[in-house]
Amino acid sequence: MTMRFRLICGLFACLAMLPAPLQAATPSVESGEPVAVVSEEVLNDPELAFHAGVQLYRSGQLEKANNLFLDFLYRFPDTEWLHQIQLYLARISLDQKDDKKALIFIQQIPEELRSGEANFIAGVAHIRLGEYLLGVAELSPLQEIPLFDADRILLFGALGEAKAELGHPLEALFYFRRALELGGAQDQLISRSHALIAEMPEGSLEECILVFDGTSMALDARLQLARIALDAGRNLQARRLISEVQQDRTPFTYRGEIPILLNRLTGGAWLQRNTIGVVLPLTGRYAPFGKLAKRGIEMALANQIENNPELKLVYRDSAASPERSTDAVIELANTERVMAILGPLSGDTSEAAAERAEMDAVPLLSLSQKNGLPQTGRYIFRNSLTNRLQARELARYAVNERGLTAFAVLYPQSHKGRELAQLFAEEVKKLGGLVVEEAEYNPEETDFRHQIIPFIGEDLNTRDEDDKDLSEADKKRRQLPPETTFEALFIPDFAENVAMLLPQLVYYGVENVQLLGSNGWYSPKLVNRAGERFVNNAVLVNGFFPYSDIPFVREFVERYYREFSQDPSFIEAQAYDAANILFGLLSDPRIATREELLTALTQLRNYPGVTGATSFDLQGEVDKTLFLLQVDHGNFVQIN
Repeated sequence: MTMRFRLICGLFACLAMLPAPLQAATPSVESGEPVAVVSEEVLNDPELAFHAGVQLYRSGQLEKANNLFLDFLYRFPDTEWLHQIQLYLARISLDQKDDKKALIFIQQIPEELRSGEANFIAGVAHIRLGEYLLGVAELSPLQEIPLFDADRILLFGALGEAKAELGHPLEALFYFRRALELGGAQDQLISRSHALIAEMPEGSLEECILVFDGTSMALDARLQLARIALDAGRNLQARRLISEVQQDRTPFTYRGEIPILLNRLTGGAWLQRNTIGVVLPLTGRYAPFGKLAKRGIEMALANQIENNPELKLVYRDSAASPERSTDAVIELANTERVMAILGPLSGDTSEAAAERAEMDAVPLLSLSQKNGLPQTGRYIFRNSLTNRLQARELARYAVNERGLTAFAVLYPQSHKGRELAQLFAEEVKKLGGLVVEEAEYNPEETDFRHQIIPFIGEDLNTRDEDDKDLSEADKKRRQLPPETTFEALFIPDFAENVAMLLPQLVYYGVENVQLLGSNGWYSPKLVNRAGERFVNNAVLVNGFFPYSDIPFVREFVERYYREFSQDPSFIEAQAYDAANILFGLLSDPRIATREELLTALTQLRNYPGVTGATSFDLQGEVDKTLFLLQVDHGNFVQIN
């Protein structure tokens, strides 16, 4: 009776929060949590009820687990699992940031019976409540005990916070560093460390550089020392410290502060505000493409130079080498002191350039289609034709404008073919359509019967049977036009393969469906090799159309033709747009730093480019209005 009375008193406030009997629990439609209905039979069996609570906790249903454990203690106050349940309740409270309640549950466990996990929970709770000495005393002995990584991150983060509040910044940085190495919340830990370093005196900063050599914390300390040296008029020391940070390749969030310090050091503008760096393959196997992109960039400069005579381009050759690309970014960002970098073109070099540009805190506007490039970091943007953009525009046209809902996809066994097929299916589904048939083929093959015949609902094994072997009903059925379950067919391939495939579609009876194509269809080879009647009315998407009626597109094409005696391709057009975007933003006198240019790029909306109205999302990914083209009597015609 005494035990029951003590438990009821200790848990009275907690039990008051019980919403309803657990056996009546129903899933929350909004929460999306799995159904967790606990029967009366389970609740009345201590072992079953205990394990049900454990499963609820492990599945992340903290509130349900909490309620079940509280109900358990009310029903079975003398249970053999008493202290385990108290530990679970403490852990749930800690996870829910209710640190006072977590301590109440831990304190109900006799001190001699408390496990390392109990002390861990108590230590973290004490520190969160501002009881730093108590928390450090609890957590310090636990640094080497077995813990999950998430708990170890929590332990080191809490110890770091306590040491910082107790006036021991180097010890705090040590613990924050350990949490970072385990994958702790990067932004939060780095920001907290930066704030600590900014408050350190000179002697502590020098010690920080020694203790954390080779890490971003040492670089941060060097910049803070440089700031102190500048304040004291020790310019040579400041220049040396800044140079050490510039030359170090360790990832470092606060490189954007370097130009500010250099401006103070030089007494003027260190950053060359009107200079753009360009990284392109000007030698090597991709040189022809690099030189085309350079043409577009130079045309953009000629457009803008009259309004801003100080505009300047500094080129570096990537030679299609990731190493050369990295070195080019380092030189442009730190020696040439450019405001931003344009390029590169190819995937691997663009990835290397993006990683280094992010480290040097210089905006980079890439011309590459490489997947995930803008996700490298906040300074990285892309202006290129992506597979996602193509799939989205075709799906929008087919579903929203044409009212089509059932689709087939026939795609090559290539990375681009598979990705476009998958993205198209995703985009169609978002709009209420569905891909009902799909097949893939080897890009090297020329006979597509094995892919086409199943599309018309026929069996490959019986397709070639002679009429004499068929029943009368089958003979009549064969004379009818084949039936398809789809209204449109998407083929994400290049013109050469599509030209071989389209006549075979008609031969096997796939007619009267809307043909949809990716930008690879845009070539004279499509009509010349397939024949006009097989391609007529097909709709494709492209990032640039030199025969567009849009006035500024016509003007660009005419200027290009006058200078080079040929029409521009997408390469020149996208480079032209990218350069014009940067030059246009630099015409705003309010943009004086790389950070301000980055913000302006993020806010860019519907820039009227020759490759379509262009915007960037918050991650730096391009969003464009693409060109929709239709084949009309052998000619490509813009229809949007």
